[in-house]
Amino acid sequence: SLLGMAGGAAMMMSDKRLKRDIKKIMDLKVNGKTLGWYRYRYVGQDTWHEGVMANEVKKVKPEAVVRHHSGYDMVNYEMIGA
Repeated sequence: SLLGMAGGAAMMMSDKRLKRDIKKIMDLKVNGKTLGWYRYRYVGQDTWHEGVMANEVKKVKPEAVVRHHSGYDMVNYEMIGA
């Protein structure tokens, strides 16, 4: 599953290595800094999704990123106000 739970908060797999066809569609302000908001598909899937890239979130709000046991990063979207 691309969703996980950590302390009751919804977490999304947000590691760029899991995504393809990535297109930035807008900017999101977090902690006075800018994060990209992207439209993408997960590798091996055809459904479009929207969200952030964990590698960018780590630079702005590292506490919102958790490493999944698979080795990929997940973002707690509540912590970034999204």
